[in-house]
Amino acid sequence: MRVLVCGGAGYIGSNMAAMLGRAGLEPVVFDDLSRGHQAAVAGFEFVRGDIADYDLLVDTLREFKIEAVMHFAALIEVGESVQEPLKYYKSNLSNTQTLLSAMEQAGVERFVFSSTAAVYGIPQQVPTT
Repeated sequence: MRVLVCGGAGYIGSNMAAMLGRAGLEPVVFDDLSRGHQAAVAGFEFVRGDIADYDLLVDTLREFKIEAVMHFAALIEVGESVQEPLKYYKSNLSNTQTLLSAMEQAGVERFVFSSTAAVYGIPQQVPTT
């Protein structure tokens, strides 16, 4: 199975790509390298791009015959999100909608969205259930 790992050159995404590879799956990393590092995903198929680019997403999904998408390409800094909320709405909401629309166009139905744990507030116990 080929899995598109959006934000796959970042810390979480690159570790997930490695885990997918070890599990016998074929990760294809999609990242704009604004916060990630291509060296972290050496050995995997790599597409440099932004998830705001609908046409590139559709082309990538079709070209690599992607069967599932994992989304790690969101902004996560809580302090910055308070300072620049529109930047976060665009990245985390609008760009995610673009990704989902591209998946729909390409016929990809499996989706995993990774979110920062900050959305859950301060946990009463760890691990958070």
